[in-house]
Amino acid sequence: MKKLACSSVLALLLASPSARAADVPTIIEAETATLGADFSIGTDGSVTYITCSDTISGYAPTKTAAMASKSITLPLANTTYELYARVYAPSASADSFFYGAGFGTGNVNQSWTWVSIDNLGTQGFTASGDTVTNGGTAGTNVWKWVKISGMYYGAIYLACPSWTTTRSFTFAAREGGLRIDKFALCPIGSTFTVNQLDNGLSGTRVTLPADVPTGPALASGKSKFLGCVYSEDPDQNVYFTDYWNQVIPGNAGKWGSVEASRDSMNWGLLDDCYNFAKGNGYPFMFHVLVWGSQQPNWITNLSASDQLDEIKEWFQAVASRYPGIDILQVVNEPLSAPPAYKAALGGDGSTGWDWVITAFTLARQYFPNTPLMINDYNIISDVSRANTYVTIINLLKDRGLIDTIGIQGHGFSYAYASTDTIKTCLKKLTDTGLPVYVTEMDVNGITDEYQLSEFQRVFPIFWEDPGVAGVTMWGYRVGLWRSDFGCFLVDWNGQERPAFEWLRHYVQSHENWLGYDVTDNWADTGSWLGRVYVGFNPWIYVADGSTWVYFLTQEAGTGAWAYVSSPIARNVMATNDSTWLGYTVTDGWVDTGAWLGDVYVGYSPWILTEKLGWMYLFTDTYTAAGAWVWMQK
Repeated sequence: MKKLACSSVLALLLASPSARAADVPTIIEAETATLGADFSIGTDGSVTYITCSDTISGYAPTKTAAMASKSITLPLANTTYELYARVYAPSASADSFFYGAGFGTGNVNQSWTWVSIDNLGTQGFTASGDTVTNGGTAGTNVWKWVKISGMYYGAIYLACPSWTTTRSFTFAAREGGLRIDKFALCPIGSTFTVNQLDNGLSGTRVTLPADVPTGPALASGKSKFLGCVYSEDPDQNVYFTDYWNQVIPGNAGKWGSVEASRDSMNWGLLDDCYNFAKGNGYPFMFHVLVWGSQQPNWITNLSASDQLDEIKEWFQAVASRYPGIDILQVVNEPLSAPPAYKAALGGDGSTGWDWVITAFTLARQYFPNTPLMINDYNIISDVSRANTYVTIINLLKDRGLIDTIGIQGHGFSYAYASTDTIKTCLKKLTDTGLPVYVTEMDVNGITDEYQLSEFQRVFPIFWEDPGVAGVTMWGYRVGLWRSDFGCFLVDWNGQERPAFEWLRHYVQSHENWLGYDVTDNWADTGSWLGRVYVGFNPWIYVADGSTWVYFLTQEAGTGAWAYVSSPIARNVMATNDSTWLGYTVTDGWVDTGAWLGDVYVGYSPWILTEKLGWMYLFTDTYTAAGAWVWMQK
């Protein structure tokens, strides 16, 4: 994988919602919020502020009287916002508050719906021209601006969805005596000075060149896939084929998305995802037939017998329209979100899980040749849940109804779990003998350092386990489901984050080729073939023989093996001052004008053409005006 800077692609990124020019911050005057009874309003010169005398221990407010909320209209939808606050901390014991873990969240006594902010008395900025970043040296007993998002990995962003800009912001008292003047919500990617925040002025947009990957996918040539969710938002799928080699739909395959109105089917987005997977030769995982969320509202009003008829119709419709499903998620989150219509499938029954068994029985009937999967979350971080999950799996396995196991890999599933716990839970699943897939992986990343360390800690557990057959990321660009927690791998400006850089190197380096260790796609086979580049496996580049070979078998050393050598021998990485078919090469690129446009020849004979994508050029004897032969990748 090589990354290149390209002005045309950068322009595309800058036109996307996550990379527009900076907008003014959205200011929330604290006293204008709907305040709980424990808050009071005070003044300090020209400043009107709120405060609360109560101190709350723990990680959630224990009473609604200490909570406040404000309905706001944001300037940009489909945008992630950073939170700033103007505060006055009289002491180290009065410098803490709560805010909701995302717009519209924040429930009394529920710690997972809140972010706890502390130690505000040790940081912040006061001078008009100071840029407000995380940290700062302003102390207690002074009005100051503090950047809240990114203070540490738990201090999350606030993501606004694509369908509305009206959101609810919730906050609460934690340590009595802290004074809050105002909050500011600022689009990610801009910096703000004290003066700009004080006066609601536009910040300064940070401009950095976008990373432009040229492929192949990170797991190209590997024994297991590294895929990703395919989004309904095209901006989320930029460079998909340069990163991933497996596909799963996001919302498009959920029953509530397809049949929101009874007998009125909307297949468009799901068709796009399925056709994209098949057009690129990627495994397609269907998500999902039966689930307790995002199901049709109308089904709850039907009788149990009518519900069962509708379930069968749904199964049949999917089976008829998508005959090439490679892995089918039959039931999602049976432990966490059973469907309202589970009684129609048999309810708990004698096994405690009859409804799951019935769903899989129907799936085997309508999808006789498709591998069937069960899927749930918090399985790898909770031994008790893992045991219950295995109980369900064995009920299905004993009846010949299940082929694969899915475990959602969201960051909240393992953020507080030890590696030993993760390995213990994973072994319980692989011991069933069924292949395991990590179906929805993301990694919390409010800071680059935390995201990198979590990837390095957790991802190898999955990738190196022979019982895990593939990993699917749940998005990679700003705007994905858990953008609040910084789970994106490509930043707002198109730059790959350090964790993504590490992931590429790790996946491409960690795995052998026919028993030989691979480092950065190269294997040293010694006296057999010498150094071999296997990044485009089954196309391999034999360095000692200076030739590209198409490898047809998987036997190494002195065993029988067959190959088809390419009729040309070009250098693997074209550099400055070299030529390609008479064209001058600069940093691996040539400009062929009207013929193929810009062409990347760094992996020649594989070339990346502006007009036709990746091609394998069979001959180098023809010019633009002559005949030439190519094979699309």
